[in-house]
Amino acid sequence: MVGEIKDVTADRDVRRLFANIDAMMSAAQPAETFEIFNAALAHYGFDKVVLGQAFIMADAGAADRRFFYHYGMDDFLAVYAQKNYQFSDPVTLRVMRTHRPFRWREAHVDMTKRQMEQVAEAQAAGLKFGIVFPVVDEAGATGFVSLGRETDFSLSDAAFLELELLCRYAYFAIDRHFESKAPQKTIKLTPRETAILLHVAHGKTNWETGQIMGISEYSVRDYLKSLSARLETSNRTHTVVKAIQLGLILP
Repeated sequence: MVGEIKDVTADRDVRRLFANIDAMMSAAQPAETFEIFNAALAHYGFDKVVLGQAFIMADAGAADRRFFYHYGMDDFLAVYAQKNYQFSDPVTLRVMRTHRPFRWREAHVDMTKRQMEQVAEAQAAGLKFGIVFPVVDEAGATGFVSLGRETDFSLSDAAFLELELLCRYAYFAIDRHFESKAPQKTIKLTPRETAILLHVAHGKTNWETGQIMGISEYSVRDYLKSLSARLETSNRTHTVVKAIQLGLILP
């Protein structure tokens, strides 16, 4: 039976989200960040997670990743490495092709015999339903956060927004411990751009933001497109994460 995940709209849930973000960013070690992230995921019922970089090249393996954290799937990952599933994994292949979040089952189409074998082994290990958030990080690598559970689930728009923000922020909070710090471009926001990002960060739609600010939802959309281009992000949630990272807005 599909379980409806709680609609995250109340003020207390927004406060919880940003408390988790603040805790992850304040963690002294990446492992501590990952523990905080795992605890936050319990709210959604996900008890299996992988966070790191995706590689499918023959000359790249686990040692080439800057970081690779996982929880709840040690046995399957041992089989995964032993059988070199990284080269045929349908989820990894989709991560390399898109920046958009997707369900595991969206990658389980037109599979080869080997891929069907891998999926069957994963499901036998309890990895039956999940969602992936691809991430293009500052170093240009293709990263991802993959969340799994044994039962199917549904996500409200508000819950999806919070979960995506949490996953992206967890990735970047860990990544900052490993990346080399290159000089960043100076970016300044206008008061209107700042207000729009803050409304988006608190789960408002373009229409709701426009109503609050007295502009059309199309103007809000255009502002977000411009901000995404300047911040070099892939979607509205990524734009908010990047703006918080750079200190342009405060949660």
